[in-house]
Amino acid sequence: MFFKIIVLTAAFFAASSSNAVAVETAPHISDREIVERLTRLEEGQKAILREMDKRFEEMDKRLDARFDAMDKRLEDMNKHIGDMVRVFMAIVGAFAAIVVSTIGFALWDRRTMIRPFEDKVKIIETTIAQNGDKTDSILDVLRGLGKTNEQVAEVLKRFNLL
Repeated sequence: MFFKIIVLTAAFFAASSSNAVAVETAPHISDREIVERLTRLEEGQKAILREMDKRFEEMDKRLDARFDAMDKRLEDMNKHIGDMVRVFMAIVGAFAAIVVSTIGFALWDRRTMIRPFEDKVKIIETTIAQNGDKTDSILDVLRGLGKTNEQVAEVLKRFNLL
């Protein structure tokens, strides 16, 4: 135990004396040296600023070149999109022309096909109108005959005329 106390005391004195040795005195600098060092610092800062400006200018040039290339690509894309729109409009126009011409042809064909039938129907109507009284008279005669003749009556019933 005695040995421990001696070792601890020696360590304490050794530690406290080393603090005094750790402090150094700064060398004396003259005002002229301070001014020279400040001047060199200012020149170094100016050189750094010049280098930064130069690099920023280079970056601006590279960015301008990239933006110009991008603008050119966008113009090319706009041109291609415009071409595609024109092609699409041409296709839509052709389709519309085909639809309109098909409908027009169908209407023309129906009119030219129906006109002869209309003419025939008009002729038949006028003939019936002219012979309407005769037809009614013939039906009256046949009905009268159907009352006395069973075969005529059967024929008239079959055609719903009796």
